[in-house]
Amino acid sequence: MGKKKAGGFGPVKIIEQEIMKLRNRLRKVEEQVNAMRDLTWVAADLLNEFGGQKVKLKLQDGSQTTGVLESYDRFNLRLKKDKGKVVVVMKHAIASLELA
Repeated sequence: MGKKKAGGFGPVKIIEQEIMKLRNRLRKVEEQVNAMRDLTWVAADLLNEFGGQKVKLKLQDGSQTTGVLESYDRFNLRLKKDKGKVVVVMKHAIASLELA
């Protein structure tokens, strides 16, 4: 008896089809991750540009705050407000950011 060729029928064909489905799913996830990376770099570039300047934040709850953007990390912005008061704002709470 000879061996069945890949791409034939039966279990081999089913396994090949499942591998192709997984490759397609992986490709889509990679595209999504790359798109998110691009957005992260855009935001980081903007924050670098705004560093040390007075900014106005509009928050998700509709409130607003202004201050000098001192620093930021992955999750937070640090603003220095009038009279030396420092405020930390969580990035997920921000709706928009602009120069004041």
